Amino acid sequence: MTKKILKTLAATIVAILIALTVIIAGLRIAEWQPDDVEPTIITEIVDGNPDSNTMHDTIIVVSWNIGYAGLGADMDFFYDGGTKTRTSEKQTQKNLTEICQWLDNCNADVIMLQEVDFDAKRSYHINQYDTITQYLENYNSTYAWNYVATFVPMPISEPMGDVVSGLVTLSKTEISKAHRIAYPSKFDFPMRLFNLKRCLLSVNLTSKNGNEIIFNNTHNTAFDTGNMRAQEFDFLKGFITQQTLSFTAGDWNSTPPGYVASKEELENEFFAPIAVTKDALPSEVTIAADTNPENPTARYNYQPYEKGVTTTTVIDFGVATKGIQVISTQTIDLNFKNSDHNPVVYKLRVLR
Repeated sequence: MTKKILKTLAATIVAILIALTVIIAGLRIAEWQPDDVEPTIITEIVDGNPDSNTMHDTIIVVSWNIGYAGLGADMDFFYDGGTKTRTSEKQTQKNLTEICQWLDNCNADVIMLQEVDFDAKRSYHINQYDTITQYLENYNSTYAWNYVATFVPMPISEPMGDVVSGLVTLSKTEISKAHRIAYPSKFDFPMRLFNLKRCLLSVNLTSKNGNEIIFNNTHNTAFDTGNMRAQEFDFLKGFITQQTLSFTAGDWNSTPPGYVASKEELENEFFAPIAVTKDALPSEVTIAADTNPENPTARYNYQPYEKGVTTTTVIDFGVATKGIQVISTQTIDLNFKNSDHNPVVYKLRVLR
């Protein structure tokens, strides 16, 4: 190899390194860095019903990770061992419409959603929050972002691109307070530029007798780089312990106490849920979970969904403090038609 070729090769390598340094520096400058606690924007019903200021004693809560309306039964996903980053725009629109229709018909008092996109390439820059709130016009709403990335470069063959996504809570009752509460778990630099910054969306509603009821919407870490989920559970334990009346639900990316995971779940090389033990949660709480593996709340995305073949799991559940009685927990089997999760319906009774 001649000196000229070596010089050209060296110059090319240096140019690439300089370009990468400039790109990462630019992304670092533009990095979204939320505070540990932030009040969120509350959108109230226009011409709302004045009788909706307080909650009834018995309430219906729905929690659903809608998978940005892009992870229906037709999809596999590259993070989970598949090849795709998104479904078609037509299918995304169809999934979102059918999700809205189901939510409208379920007649819940409180709805807690995860993976709602506000502006993302993977969902064709559809503002799903606007679509959902316009469809569910009789609900007050608030949101907290947990994924804001200028550019996600994976996979190299078809980068996921820009993402703004998060948690959404809707309520027929007036929302008195709402906050984004950051989890302590964090990816190291530079990986944090391309990953989620996990949080809790904590919403205060008023019970019939004037007490504050707190609804915590959670979406915990999935692809753990160490003890991130453990850090989140430790934080949650302390956070919930301070609350007399609260219900925490969402996608924990971990299995609830009492659930026995299958060999296929535990040995999957891309996603292996860890078990949440009773000790990891505050004392005197009630676990609201259907631990029957025949009623899965989520499916694995290494292939399009095939009932009885694709690996499934239970990672969506709730936790009620002693002031709230869990009457029932029901996973609604939608065969993962519009999302890689099924919705879970909780019937609760306020005791105080």
